[in-house]
Amino acid sequence: MYETEVRVGFPDTDCTTRVYFNVYIKWLDNAIIEMFREHGITYGQFGDMRFRGEKLEVTFVIGEYRCRIEKPSILDDILKLRVWVSEVRDKVVVHQGIFYNSNGEVAARAEITYVCINTNTGKSDNIPEEIRRELQAMGSST
Repeated sequence: MYETEVRVGFPDTDCTTRVYFNVYIKWLDNAIIEMFREHGITYGQFGDMRFRGEKLEVTFVIGEYRCRIEKPSILDDILKLRVWVSEVRDKVVVHQGIFYNSNGEVAARAEITYVCINTNTGKSDNIPEEIRRELQAMGSST
């Protein structure tokens, strides 16, 4: 699990000053990347994935995302984001995120599914075992 805070800035809002829906996904994706970094998984300049500095022949791409806004967030709000891995399959990893407002209420719930692809063929591929172990270690929401 990984936790971070985000402050709603002007570019994050729509004409009603509420957070534009796709911004939650951007924040979740950024938090996932930071969570990965804490576990030795990083990305190179061209999207190649590395584990503890060693370049791999696979990377992750977003296969699906969704977000449910439960309470609107507005300009200058500070949100706490809690992220974890909820499912690891052979070629897929599912991440969950919950955004909490300053009152501790759930503002939004989001999910991103990453698909592992081979960087040489562009086709889906199995997640390497060492990456699977790290992903499973990211799996608690508490």
